[in-house]
Amino acid sequence: MSRVVSMMLLWAGLVAMLLMGCSRAPIQTPTDGLETQITDPQSGVILRMSIDRTEITAADRLALDIELEWALPARASLIEPDWSASEWTLVEQHGEPAKLTDSGFVVRSTYLIEPFLPGPYTTPVFGAQVFPTPDAEPYPIESMTMDVQVRSVLDDQNAGELAPANGLVDPTALAPTRFQSTGWVYALVVVVAGIAGVIIWKLTRSSGDGARSSSVYAQLEHVAKGREASDTEAYNTLYHAFTRLDERLQQTSEIRAMIEQCERARFSAGDVSTLDPQVMARHTLELLGVSPSTAPNTTRGAA
Repeated sequence: MSRVVSMMLLWAGLVAMLLMGCSRAPIQTPTDGLETQITDPQSGVILRMSIDRTEITAADRLALDIELEWALPARASLIEPDWSASEWTLVEQHGEPAKLTDSGFVVRSTYLIEPFLPGPYTTPVFGAQVFPTPDAEPYPIESMTMDVQVRSVLDDQNAGELAPANGLVDPTALAPTRFQSTGWVYALVVVVAGIAGVIIWKLTRSSGDGARSSSVYAQLEHVAKGREASDTEAYNTLYHAFTRLDERLQQTSEIRAMIEQCERARFSAGDVSTLDPQVMARHTLELLGVSPSTAPNTTRGAA
């Protein structure tokens, strides 16, 4: 009986939402890019760096352009950062051979990089080995850094926070609208009832995995605390959580690697060397900018 009452309340809520409509904050557009330039006073070598945006999400990639210019008798060669020690991951790099210009030579390279975690970042430091004359000792110069803000892609639900209320609604604003013809009313009721019925059926049908209907944050937290009965169920829960993330986030190197780990653990017949599911869940929460709740590692199946 309680299940029937719950379904009726859910149906009534869905009808009200469909009739009144929902509001959503507009997506913030990214800010414009920046450019820095260093000119060596002795040789005239110019090291120029530019980025397309100064604010991205953890699922985005940043395009970074490098230009190195010089004129004879000086020479210069580009020095890349140590990517293994950088807070950025190098995804792609496209370089062009040196081109002759009216003022000398120019070399251009484009780097596509992605961050690890949300938060404040600075651009990688590039350098140039400068030869002011053929006989002179070379010396390095370095580019200036630029600040980049990386935002989390999680919404309020998956971040474990409740969004503030939009404020009180004037009761007079909810007054029903009078239709010219009652036929429109009946048609609207039939359409709403049909949509609500389909939604209720999808929400109440058995899926075989209770954790699958919870939020991504709740699924990751569930695995991170060791509450799954077995490693197989933990990998299944992780796989469904990863596939519910933003598509851009799924294309990042770290999330894509963990999805492949889950697939091998789920479908391989023998033992497969994979990361521990709890470690993967905690690491994913950190990647998404959410601090996992501190809790002792309970035995799987005890929760």
